[in-house]
Amino acid sequence: PTTQQYNDLIQRVTALSNITGRDGVTVRPTNNGVSITGTGTPTAGVGRLAYCAEDAPASSAISVYLDTDSVGATVSAFCAISNGTQLDEATPLLVDGDKMIVSDVDGTWYSTTVFNGAIARS
Repeated sequence: PTTQQYNDLIQRVTALSNITGRDGVTVRPTNNGVSITGTGTPTAGVGRLAYCAEDAPASSAISVYLDTDSVGATVSAFCAISNGTQLDEATPLLVDGDKMIVSDVDGTWYSTTVFNGAIARS
């Protein structure tokens, strides 16, 4: 990957890694998953179930439905792709209806999955 792609990936992972919400709620990664501490309600970083509204596109963002498949408006979920820039060339390969976890960070939705663009498919 280019230096810019690497820096973008690190920025996205960092944004999803340590998030502090109202009343001191903190979300951070641990060896066993994610730790949520504090006494309030997080304002960002809480994972939500999403369903792909399309097959993997030739970009790093995919349209998803939040909470329920094929119901309501879609949002764009941006995906970190190691060694690549397009979801249609990355693994795991997403198809319409696939489930994923997304997180809202400052009004932008991000997938919590890091995709790999370096695996060739035949």
